[in-house]
Amino acid sequence: MRPPVPKLWTLLVHEWLGLRTDLTHTWWHALGKSADPGPQALMQAILVAGAQPYPRQQANGTRQALLTSMAPDMLVEGLETLVEQGFMLRRECNMIEAMILDKLDAAGVWRP
Repeated sequence: MRPPVPKLWTLLVHEWLGLRTDLTHTWWHALGKSADPGPQALMQAILVAGAQPYPRQQANGTRQALLTSMAPDMLVEGLETLVEQGFMLRRECNMIEAMILDKLDAAGVWRP
C-alpha cells in the first residue's frame, strides 16, 4: 500500500493548481521514487512545511524553502526529470505543465 498523499500537497496541486486527484497522487508517488535532488527537495519541503503549524512555517525558513521548491521553473524541471527517469508518462507531465503555465503571468510568475 502506498503512503498517503500529504494534505499540503493536495491543497497545493489539487485545490490550487487544479490537478485531477489521480495526477495529484501520481506526481507525489513519482517524487518518492526519484533520487534526484530536484524532486527530493520538493518532496522534503512539502513534508517539512506540512508537519509544522502555520506560524512556525513563517519563522524558521520553511516557507522560503517551500516557495523555492514550488517555483514554476523548478516544478517543470522536476517533472521533466521524473519523465526522463521513467516515473511519469510524458502525457501526464504535459497535462501538469499546462496547468502550471495556466497559473503564470506573462513574466512567468505565479498569478495571485
